[in-house]
Amino acid sequence: MRKLIVIGLLAGMITTARGAEQLSVAQLEQKLAASLKHDAGGGSDHAQTDPFKELDADISTLPTADEGSALAKQLYGVELTERLTAKTFDRLLANYQLGLDSQWALVYLQDRSEFLDSPQSEWPSLAAPDTEAQKHTLELARGYVFHTLLRLPDFFATRKTTRFVSDTQTWDALGVPNREGPHLAGSSALEITFRDGKEFVTAPETMGMKRIPVDAGLASQGEFGPELAIVLVDLADQANGTIAFHHWETTAEGPAAVYRYSVAAAGSHYQVKFACAANTAFHASPGYHGSIAISPSTGAVLRMTLAADSKPGDPITHVTSAIDYGRVTIGDRVYICPLRSIASMTVEANACGRHGNAKRLAEPETMLNRTTFSDYHRLGSTINILPPEKADQQGSK
Repeated sequence: MRKLIVIGLLAGMITTARGAEQLSVAQLEQKLAASLKHDAGGGSDHAQTDPFKELDADISTLPTADEGSALAKQLYGVELTERLTAKTFDRLLANYQLGLDSQWALVYLQDRSEFLDSPQSEWPSLAAPDTEAQKHTLELARGYVFHTLLRLPDFFATRKTTRFVSDTQTWDALGVPNREGPHLAGSSALEITFRDGKEFVTAPETMGMKRIPVDAGLASQGEFGPELAIVLVDLADQANGTIAFHHWETTAEGPAAVYRYSVAAAGSHYQVKFACAANTAFHASPGYHGSIAISPSTGAVLRMTLAADSKPGDPITHVTSAIDYGRVTIGDRVYICPLRSIASMTVEANACGRHGNAKRLAEPETMLNRTTFSDYHRLGSTINILPPEKADQQGSK
């Protein structure tokens, strides 16, 4: 079983599909409006449902690009030039009666756009901070990551991953090979425990859920601080890392200062590992670049992205990640914690061949994972100490 693990930082960004229709967010909405007006007579795109609740059903009942509506197929073939933000995504779902298949296509489209900047029309009209203010915000962010995020109280939460794949080879009735477009492949839910600054995972079998094995395909880790810590440590080496303010963005926590950064391979501690069963077929520490969105008032990191610099001949390419952070309540306090992460990669060659020979694939395979974090609960026990008379009354009931 082929497996990709990125240690410390993970994920990938799917390359532009051949012949993909490139659209801005505004053009995407125009496409939805025109398509739904054209389909006003009915069809599957008029039965509004909640796609995430449908994941509780048998995965075999979930739609693919081939089983979905014409609009869904069109959406799977779109490449956005801007990020489809959560606010706009929710508005599109509310304003357009999309069927389940088209909703999942829109989810996939949003996830693929995660590494991009949001539309400039959504940026707040604020002046760029001066040099000292920029440095101060970065110092606040370092303090937040190393003194708050990496020192969260012990808790447990639900980690739910939805997986998309594309370019999976199939055969028709005559034995002629076909290739499927992007489609929903399955989901898995795990209970994670954060204890003493480390993340532990409970196998899905203990939760009564059987989905895609957690050790198959694309896996990620490090959302609760290690990714950010590695980036900030690498950026401290000014000979190999650069970071600078780029623009402001609107978030649920108010305006966020977005910084662009870059780390050269010589100063990188980011690791990409491609494993085949128990063997490691590819392991590298490439250079990388991305962005970090920071609250200038608290230093809380609200969003980060990362893209690895691939080399010709690498069996996996376009490795990137995106993590969105937001408010959660753990115990009686509010923290800024991961809410969602996107991970994807492009497999260029079968690195699991014999004698270490990586056979190039005729068509690259792509994988994308959408992971959400929810149901945060503080770890611990509660003891009620009662006076003797009340204890006797409790015992007599």
